[in-house]
Amino acid sequence: MANQRWRMRLLALGAMTLSLVTTNRLAAQTQPTTHTLTVANAKESIDAKGRIILVGNVKGDLPGVLTLALTVGPSGTITSGEWALNVSYIKFGAPEVNGDGDESESLVQLGVLKGTVAAGVAGRATNGLAIALNGLQLNVTGATVQFAKTTKGTGTFNGSSLNSQTASSASLSITF
Repeated sequence: MANQRWRMRLLALGAMTLSLVTTNRLAAQTQPTTHTLTVANAKESIDAKGRIILVGNVKGDLPGVLTLALTVGPSGTITSGEWALNVSYIKFGAPEVNGDGDESESLVQLGVLKGTVAAGVAGRATNGLAIALNGLQLNVTGATVQFAKTTKGTGTFNGSSLNSQTASSASLSITF
């Protein structure tokens, strides 16, 4: 039992150290860095303005949730849009001293990157939702918390099977 506690403490210390190193690296960047991410578990809807709203889970060095709001013309061309990437995740640690023995959990919020969608093409289903999104050109226009000094950048998004939450997959690349 003592060995298990010791291992949990070492694991928690290692995770905290990795988190601090990653956080400092992201905050201290001065040269643009490209972040290559994957998006899955997409869920879509149409909002009151007729825009396609897509929300998906992001994995990679900027884990969190991506939201796209897209205006799509009759031919499938994306005429405008906006996006936001909320970079946050749950960090697991050692059990609390007087707790129930379960791992501790804490929410890590690094910040939000946001911007506009300049171009792209949507393959749509008969219900108006996107089956695929190709060549989305993202512009970074602002950010918060640890990314607050980020005022510009670019990105791309390509996704398929977006109308199926379990089969959806996409690639997201952001440079800032």
